[in-house]
This record gives sequence, structure tokens and C-alpha cells, in this order.
Amino acid sequence: MQKKDELALKSGVWCGLNKPGMKEDDADVVVFGIPFDGGVSFRGGAAEAPRKLRENTFSSTPCTERLAFYDKLNIVDGGDFIGPDREEFFNEIKEYVKNLVSMGKKFTMVGGDHSVTIPCLWGVNEAIDEDLE
Repeated sequence: MQKKDELALKSGVWCGLNKPGMKEDDADVVVFGIPFDGGVSFRGGAAEAPRKLRENTFSSTPCTERLAFYDKLNIVDGGDFIGPDREEFFNEIKEYVKNLVSMGKKFTMVGGDHSVTIPCLWGVNEAIDEDLE
């Protein structure tokens, strides 16, 4: 289930570039989280990453180390994908990514554990005309 964290709805997140009222199809970049650590083999904690990273971006500026500014970038935070059934919400993530790629949107996902890359790759693979290798 896709859920908007209260931080995802704030314009100050992602170095002040988040546009909460903007639709994904109008954004330059879409960011979303998958706070999941059900695939870890040792200890959890990776599920806290999306929220922690959002918190940290309030005090960052839209600038690289070489003073290249990217302050005109329109970012939309797509929220977090969560759910008790991994298969169900991984499928939802796959469809979301497939839609973003089909629209030609750049995106980044903030995880969770390493397994959250899998549904993103599935979505990219389904959206392109050739196998993703």
C-alpha cells in the first residue's frame, strides 16, 4: 500500500525541492520510499532509512560540492510503500515504477533492505522494450 508520510507532504523535504501538490507526470524526478527490512539475514533497521533521509534533507541545500546548483528541479515525493504482504506491495511497487518509466520519468527509491530493489527492477524491465540485463 502506498502511503504518504507527513514528511513526504512538506515542501521543505529533499532540499526544499519537493512539490507536494505536483503530479508525478509534471515532476522532473520522483522519489519514493520502501521502508522494509523483512529480507535481512542479520538485523533490521534499514526500514527506518526513508524517514531518516527525509528528515536530513530539511537542512541540506540543493547544491553539489562543486557549487553546481540544482534548485530549479521539481521533485515529487511519492510516499512510502508499506504492507503486511510482501508479494502484494512488491507488485504495487513494480506497477508504480513501470508507470514512471513508461512516462519517461527519472526516479529514485530509498530503501529498506537490498530486496526492495527487486520490484523496481521488475517495473523497469516491464516498461522497456528489451530485457534488462
